[in-house]
Amino acid sequence: MLSVASGRAHRVAVRAEDGADVTEDVTLAPGEERELVLRAPGPRLSTLRVVTVPPGATVRVAGEERGTTPVSILIEPGEYDVEVASDGYAAQSGRAVLADPTETATLSFVLQRAAPEPAGRPPARRPRATGTLVIATTPWSDVYLGNRRLGTTPLSNVRLPAGRHSLTLRAPGRPPRRHPVEIRAGEETRVRLAW
Repeated sequence: MLSVASGRAHRVAVRAEDGADVTEDVTLAPGEERELVLRAPGPRLSTLRVVTVPPGATVRVAGEERGTTPVSILIEPGEYDVEVASDGYAAQSGRAVLADPTETATLSFVLQRAAPEPAGRPPARRPRATGTLVIATTPWSDVYLGNRRLGTTPLSNVRLPAGRHSLTLRAPGRPPRRHPVEIRAGEETRVRLAW
């Protein structure tokens, strides 16, 4: 218990473990006792957006189910393993790195149909190898692979089948631009464009 002079305003300040200061001004009447509960503000959260083509995949972040795509998740800054799964499609995973509480990171996945497995026999063909695409443009652009919208730049960890692809970039007031890209199996391909 803390004793203070009555009839005068007093400022009570507490510093939380994360360094945030919490203060409250208190004026007590003569003989008054009061219990104060000071609540530290919650952690400042980043936003993790997860999108899939097609949508409707279940999203797990660090093993915890967090909704279905497209989904925006408020989360503390840090590094997270993200998995997406949808019936009839091969499950995919990626890593999200959120360094700043004000940051929004987007993970995009193009889901690949899972090959049906005949009963009692191994699959006839191996799943197609994939790599990841990281793309940033100035100005921002909507990125398409054929008719599939992958998202709005900057995009990171877009999982695509290995091989050559032609991306279409669209931005307001500009004609569409095509850009070829080579995705290498198990590798990250980075693209930065100004147009």
